[in-house]
Amino acid sequence: PQLLNLLQEGEYQFLPTGHFPGGSFLSISNYSTEQSSPLFFSDSEFTREKRDMEGAVSGEHEMKVDSSKVWELYRSLELAKLVEGGLPLIHKIEVVQGDGGLGTVFNLIFAPGTPGLSSYKEKITKLDDENRIKEAEVVEGGYLDLGFSLYRVRFQVIDKGLLGNCILKSTVEYALKEDADPHASELVSIQPLQDIARLVESHLLQQPVD
Repeated sequence: PQLLNLLQEGEYQFLPTGHFPGGSFLSISNYSTEQSSPLFFSDSEFTREKRDMEGAVSGEHEMKVDSSKVWELYRSLELAKLVEGGLPLIHKIEVVQGDGGLGTVFNLIFAPGTPGLSSYKEKITKLDDENRIKEAEVVEGGYLDLGFSLYRVRFQVIDKGLLGNCILKSTVEYALKEDADPHASELVSIQPLQDIARLVESHLLQQPVD
C-alpha cells in the first residue's frame, strides 16, 4: 500500500489489470513518457476486495397446477428421473443412497462441455411436508472444488389459495472459502432451478385429470 501511495503522488499511476491466485497484476504508467509496464504484487502486498463471499439468489415460478401435486413430485425420486430426461444440462442422475427421503444422496453428472462442472454429489438435508420445503446441499465435488464452502438449493411450494394455482420458490444459498476467487460467485445461478420448475409444471399439466 505504501508503494502504491507513492506511485499515485508522483508522476506515475497504477491501473489494476487482473487478479490471479496469489496476487494481482497492475499496469504502472509514467505520465511523462506515456510508457507502461506490468508488475505483479502478492496478496500480502496488495489487498484485493472481497466481494460476494456469501449470499443467496431466488426466483419464483407461478404454476397452474395444484400445490399438493407439485409437492408430491418435488419430494420424490420422480423429480430426479424427470430432470434427467428433460434438462439438457444434466446427463445423468444416480441415486447413491436412500429412497428419495431425508438423507438421500444423488450423484449429478453434467452434459459434456458444461463450463466448470462435470459432476457432484448432493444430499437432501431438509424435507418439511408441513411447509412444503425441500433443501439439498452439495457434499462432494462440483462447487466445493471451485472454492465454495456451501452450496445449498431450496424448493418451496406455496399455495396461492386458488384452486389449481401455486408458486414454486427456488433459492440458492452459497458461501465461499476464505482463499476462493471472489469471482467464483458469478457461477451461482437460479436459472437451472427455474428450468426445473417449468419442466415440472409442463409434466403435471400433461397428466390425466383426477
